[in-house]
Amino acid sequence: MKDTTIKRTICFECHSRCGVLIGVQGGKLSDIKGDKDHPFSKGFTCPKGRAVKETVYHPERLTKPIKRLGGKGKGKWKEISWPEALSEMAHHLLKIRETYGAEAVVFGQGTTRGLPPYINRLLRLFGSPNFMGTQNLSGHPVVAGSVHTCGFSFMGSPDYKNSQCLLLWGHNPQASFPGLYMNDINEAVKRRAKLIVVDPREIPLATRADLWLRVRPGTDAALALGMINCIIEKELFDKNFVENWTIGFEELKDHSKTFTLDRVAEITWVPAELIEKAAETFATSKPACIGPGMAGVCQNTNSFQLNRAITILSSITGNLDISQGGMYIIHRP
Repeated sequence: MKDTTIKRTICFECHSRCGVLIGVQGGKLSDIKGDKDHPFSKGFTCPKGRAVKETVYHPERLTKPIKRLGGKGKGKWKEISWPEALSEMAHHLLKIRETYGAEAVVFGQGTTRGLPPYINRLLRLFGSPNFMGTQNLSGHPVVAGSVHTCGFSFMGSPDYKNSQCLLLWGHNPQASFPGLYMNDINEAVKRRAKLIVVDPREIPLATRADLWLRVRPGTDAALALGMINCIIEKELFDKNFVENWTIGFEELKDHSKTFTLDRVAEITWVPAELIEKAAETFATSKPACIGPGMAGVCQNTNSFQLNRAITILSSITGNLDISQGGMYIIHRP
């Protein structure tokens, strides 16, 4: 039996990038397991990560281009070479550009693993300004909402491990990012950091939370504005931060005052006393952080405004861009 070489690397099957140890035997992947020395995943791997070997070597995996024969739905295909496939695709793209112009072509992509620079380069060389993606169904509303409010996105960088209050808004990391976040969240809960969960479903973390706000789906923005109004009325906002680092606070105060606890309770189906308690807990348990979900606060008719409100909630309480709060990190190390 050939000797096995162990390679330390990361899993690339999702955004978490959990640390893994890869066994290589005869130039092929022979085993994959979690790296216990990795700083945040600490040995965790999910089923998708553990299935990488099967994904790579499955006998039915497509490894060469195939071309359809006949009309759609006939189910007839033939294998062709990469040069043939690339040549044919280039031929059709150039024909469309010559006939209708470069703007007749839209370039699109799904969730990426390092692809954007190459797509953008192709886009520029081809001459089309048209690009589309699935960002509206993923994390872009969180990014756009906070970027247009404070200049950067704090999505993906809450300091769960060291924060005194964790507000998970439409976010179920136990299912979506267990390797990336759950070790830190568990440590925080064990040392009795406050945990607030905003979710219409009774997710496992909701049963462990100090406060569970079972919001009516689609009414999250009203809930956020209700919490903001409560914090302002009780003067629990960070006066120094508001005075030195914000603009439009008086306008925010006027806008949010219509979102009284009773009105928000009627809209969201969350009891008024629970909204008040959540607002007070978040504002007074400093430092605090917000973990917005990539689906829960994005797949909504007013996701952009919701995420602006969440960013404002973090900022007026002085928890924006601070250690142990919502940090400005481009990529987590």
